[in-house]
Amino acid sequence: MVIELGEPGHRFKRSRVGDVELHVTALALGVPLSERIAQKCGREATRCALWLEGRYGEKPPFPNDHPQYEVIKVGDLVDETVELKGERAK
Repeated sequence: MVIELGEPGHRFKRSRVGDVELHVTALALGVPLSERIAQKCGREATRCALWLEGRYGEKPPFPNDHPQYEVIKVGDLVDETVELKGERAK
């Protein structure tokens, strides 16, 4: 997933897999996702591409109409230049 970040301390500006935008939540993580991203990509990063395991849901009652993706595990960094695809667990 590629996550574009706003100013430090602000929400994510955009989260996507390929061309699909998602509304990312991380309530299941013990450490906030923003902190995990800072650990992996650095505190000054404006975007970060990494593996995220989670649950894909229906469109939530949020201001945008992007489907919800609840992160349950943060993985390694990903080369953003390769084609990114979502994968559904069986």
